[in-house]
Amino acid sequence: MKKIAIIPIKQISKRVPGKNFRLFCEHPLYKYIISNTVNSKSFDEIYIDTDSEIIKEYAKKLNHRI
Repeated sequence: MKKIAIIPIKQISKRVPGKNFRLFCEHPLYKYIISNTVNSKSFDEIYIDTDSEIIKEYAKKLNHRI
């Protein structure tokens, strides 16, 4: 059985504006979310659902589906 991760990352957050683009240890939060999921090696497939072109480009560099 395949293990699949679906990561929803919106560009705009209503409660915390710009949340996914805020810096955390010098990197945007979305990079930590995606990188840690990939590096965990716990999933056979990772899908990223986003409306942000910046996040799409980052995910494409890691060869993941959007």
